[in-house]
Amino acid sequence: KTIGTMNEFTLLSRIVEHPDQYPIQKTMLTELLSDHESLIAELRKDIDISTDENHDAGTADLLTGIIQQHETIAWILRRYLG
Repeated sequence: KTIGTMNEFTLLSRIVEHPDQYPIQKTMLTELLSDHESLIAELRKDIDISTDENHDAGTADLLTGIIQQHETIAWILRRYLG
């Protein structure tokens, strides 16, 4: 089934939102780093499913590129927070 509403996207999201919270900059960036790291871990699982179960190398390659982008952003955030 294809999802099409914002509510459906929110329910299926792997990232937890924190409405009505307004953290200081360092806390916000730490949470952002954690979210990127969570996405990287989830995408690695998706790559395993794509290759092992679905035999879909194209999707695995696409996800690898997305992981690289998240890893770059995570690295930048670590440097900034360090």
